[in-house]
Amino acid sequence: MTSLLSLVLLPLALAQDPAPVAEPAPSADPAPSLELAPVAPMAAPAVAVELPAPPPLTLEEQWAQDGPDAVLLDAVDRRTLGDFEGADARLAWLRAHHDGPAARYHAALSLEFQERFGDAVALYASVARDFPGQPQAADARFRQALCLEDLGRHRDALALVKALKRTGDWSDRDRLTLELEQGVTLLRDGRDRRGVRRIQRALDAAAERDDLSWMRAKAHTALARYLLAEAAAVPMVQTRRAAKNLQARSGHIATAERHVIAVAQLGEAEYALEGLMLLGDAYLALHDDLLAAPAPRSLTPDQVEIYQAELNDKVAVLKRKAWRYYDEGVTVAVRTRWQGRIASTLRARREALDL
Repeated sequence: MTSLLSLVLLPLALAQDPAPVAEPAPSADPAPSLELAPVAPMAAPAVAVELPAPPPLTLEEQWAQDGPDAVLLDAVDRRTLGDFEGADARLAWLRAHHDGPAARYHAALSLEFQERFGDAVALYASVARDFPGQPQAADARFRQALCLEDLGRHRDALALVKALKRTGDWSDRDRLTLELEQGVTLLRDGRDRRGVRRIQRALDAAAERDDLSWMRAKAHTALARYLLAEAAAVPMVQTRRAAKNLQARSGHIATAERHVIAVAQLGEAEYALEGLMLLGDAYLALHDDLLAAPAPRSLTPDQVEIYQAELNDKVAVLKRKAWRYYDEGVTVAVRTRWQGRIASTLRARREALDL
């Protein structure tokens, strides 16, 4: 057993010079080298380098990346939502870099919807001239006729519609469209009987045709405009014909109202707004004309005063009806987000009435 003393002396013994030790005989296999293999230097920690972000694409660069088809669809969507500035910017880029019948046609359509009819006429004409074999060419000529009508150039519009009818193998829908437009143009050119007959025949043929709702609404509005012009021409005077005149004028207005109701049922905001304004104007004009008519000559001054007071009470309903039509027009314009000038005109006329 190892004593405590030996444990104490052992370190001292180890501290003395060791006895010589014989070297071992060399073995057949050399001893492995204890020399350390070179160590690769430790890599420095990676430092994140923030590269500057690429500059954002310009609109033109983005459009070039998207391609012309996508840009055209975007332009049409923007025009539909009333963003004419955004639509026109995209259409201008398309015309500069990918000019063709579609880009030019939609650019003209945007001008038409902005009521820039003169500019639209010129651009539609260029579509028909430069791309005669394309599907947009015939439609461009038709819309050119619509714009000429809006400009008051009814003879030019009528000539263009007649020329369109003589060319091409039209579908039933196209044929009825041209018939309706020809009737409207005849009516606006003062050829009343021919225009009314042609419109009525075409409307009968196009009844229940949802694919012709816009042209049907336009035709109904044309008839309402004509009837209300006829009503305004009936004088309100104190003669033996006073009652008949009032009945005739009221009858024209009532028939025009039925046409405006037909437009509203078709859901065409553009012509519904025009019809509502026309009816408001007609009732207001009847109100003013009845008040302006002289009192019967047989009345004494005291009786005239009583007569005027009673007349004011009776015709006040006409002024209220005018206000309601204007107000309905403002409501429709707000609901449909209508951008045309007629929306502000309806609002101004409603506010001008002091009820």
